[in-house]
Amino acid sequence: MPALDQITLKGFKSIKDLTDFKLRKLNMLIGANGAGKTNLIAFFRLLNALVERRLQNHVAKQGGANAFLHNGAKVTKRIYAELLFGRNGYRLALEPDVDGNLFFAHEEMHFAGVFYPRSSDVQLGSGHRESKLPEPAEINEGSIASYVVPILQSYRVYHFHDTSETAGIKLPCQLNDNRFLRPDASNLAAFLRVLKLNQAARYARIRETIQLAAPFFDDFILEPTAENPDLIRLEWRQKGLDYPLLAHHLSDGTLRFMALTVLLLQPAPPSMIILDEPELGLHPVAIELLASLLYEAAQQGQVLASTQSPVLINHFEPEEVVVVDRVNGASRFNRLEKEPLRQWLEDYALGELVQKNVIEAGPRHE
Repeated sequence: MPALDQITLKGFKSIKDLTDFKLRKLNMLIGANGAGKTNLIAFFRLLNALVERRLQNHVAKQGGANAFLHNGAKVTKRIYAELLFGRNGYRLALEPDVDGNLFFAHEEMHFAGVFYPRSSDVQLGSGHRESKLPEPAEINEGSIASYVVPILQSYRVYHFHDTSETAGIKLPCQLNDNRFLRPDASNLAAFLRVLKLNQAARYARIRETIQLAAPFFDDFILEPTAENPDLIRLEWRQKGLDYPLLAHHLSDGTLRFMALTVLLLQPAPPSMIILDEPELGLHPVAIELLASLLYEAAQQGQVLASTQSPVLINHFEPEEVVVVDRVNGASRFNRLEKEPLRQWLEDYALGELVQKNVIEAGPRHE
């Protein structure tokens, strides 16, 4: 699938005006708390909900239209977004109604091919509350929708922060819930089982990578539960022990690293993997491994991730890092360039320049 080349986003949360922002294969967002890193990721969460026709549910759960509009509905009347990927694109405008919901003021798909002197737009109308992007069964082969919809569906946000006792990753899941890894890794056991049965070499690579961060780990035990053969839970074996352990016996950081390793080493990842602070709770050794996994995933698609970790940033090139800060209450996104930092980089790693405030990624007084 073509990469997401650029995005324009206006009026969304702290992002007042982000115009024609170009993305690379690997995009690491760094900045102070509240700068707006998470808000760019939040837009892709909204896009996920929109494509799945659950926009209203998503907006309601987040507190209504005011929670999405820059400084609220009294200040901002519209959210506008445009995504360009290859020769295709998607545009939308969302506005609040009197009940505090969002509706589509505009929605369209776009195509501009080398053999077409004029670009083609498919207008999807206005006034609707859920997206009018066609369902897969409604899409004709070769149509603009056949290019646009699968791409939009393949931008996936993942969030593995919940490792509480009731987290989905620790509970049994359906054995047949294995086609793709869910955003919270709640079907990790079922997904791993399919990899072990059908992609043995890739499964072995995942296992070996986890062992680099957790040397005590031997292997996963991926069998249906004795109570219900249609369910499976995440079980594993420790080196030197002959009885199974559960996800509850893992530290939060180890469990998150397992999920991240599976996500980033899976054989057929989504076209863009989006992560919010994936380094949370990880040991520095695991963070170093995470950096290499992010690079590897970016060879097959794109990665967009926010981070607070100078240790993680140490492993990237300046052009792969975007500094996010706030100016007059609005987020500003600036991609680093190597040349202005060349002399500094002879003696310091990139993350060290963040810590020294040579790269200004800390809080700003407004």
